[in-house]
Amino acid sequence: MNIILYGSDVSRRKQKISALKKKYQVMNTVEINAQEQPLEELLWEIDNVSIFDDVKMVIVNQCSFLMGKDTTHYDVKELIKRSDDSEQCIIVYCCDSNKFNKKKNDVKELLSTVDKNNFIPCIGLDDKNKKMYIREYCQKIGLEMDYDALDYFTSRVSLDTLRIENELDKLRIYASRIHLEDVQALMSVEPLQNIFKMVDALKDRNALLFIAYYRNFRKLGSEPVAINALLASQMRFMFQVRVYMDVYGSKDVIAEHLKAHPYRVQMTMKQASKFGAEELLDILAQLSRLDQGIKTGKIADMDQAFEQFAFDLLIDNKKEGQY
Repeated sequence: MNIILYGSDVSRRKQKISALKKKYQVMNTVEINAQEQPLEELLWEIDNVSIFDDVKMVIVNQCSFLMGKDTTHYDVKELIKRSDDSEQCIIVYCCDSNKFNKKKNDVKELLSTVDKNNFIPCIGLDDKNKKMYIREYCQKIGLEMDYDALDYFTSRVSLDTLRIENELDKLRIYASRIHLEDVQALMSVEPLQNIFKMVDALKDRNALLFIAYYRNFRKLGSEPVAINALLASQMRFMFQVRVYMDVYGSKDVIAEHLKAHPYRVQMTMKQASKFGAEELLDILAQLSRLDQGIKTGKIADMDQAFEQFAFDLLIDNKKEGQY
């Protein structure tokens, strides 16, 4: 039996795979990376199934052979030969895109072997549909949230569906109806998400928005030196991602090399594409000078120093930092 998971949301993909394992009572699972492993390995795993064995699930990641640009060079005809309705071997094809190359006859034929209910979307959330997803999940678990509580939660949670569900499950354990003060007390602060927003402001050269996020950090109790360190860490990670993007391209391969979560890599790739490597190194140097000034006591007003740094960097990126 063939199943196709399409879309770039890695967290949702993991959730769907877990649900499929539970549905079909799968204990035997094998993963194949189509970008790195030859077709022969995949075919061997599919063929190596006995009617006396437990149900086997073969998860095929990076299935670019189903999309427009094939970087695997898999012979789709061989996969078509192994398509049947048996639940003894379940083949799960995972595609980052939601657009298939239906102009290619082999791909079109393979897609025709998949039941319409087995095309499962794993499309990433954005700020527009995040609130709808949250409402639907609240309804699913029987959780009611006041309007201001829902707004507060939506504005502070990331786009990671697994994280969203974990946070909502935690609130549901506390009570069936949640008020604003409940969310404020129970919701885990996500500094990385705020750092993403700061980097977005950095990308757009929006000094006022950058400083607004900085001040929000301060309200949450973070010290300037800690905010600077977190920002520097993200910029350093972004520099690494920017370099690897030119070499590998695939977020999953980059995530494997950097030992990082694919969601973080995916978010960072969007930001890194707006910067050059030299520009990122220059920003890191300025953050380093600011950090040194704070730690050596040369800076008396840390908030003023950080905000001045932001204006210097964002208004005139070529200007030399003074810290």
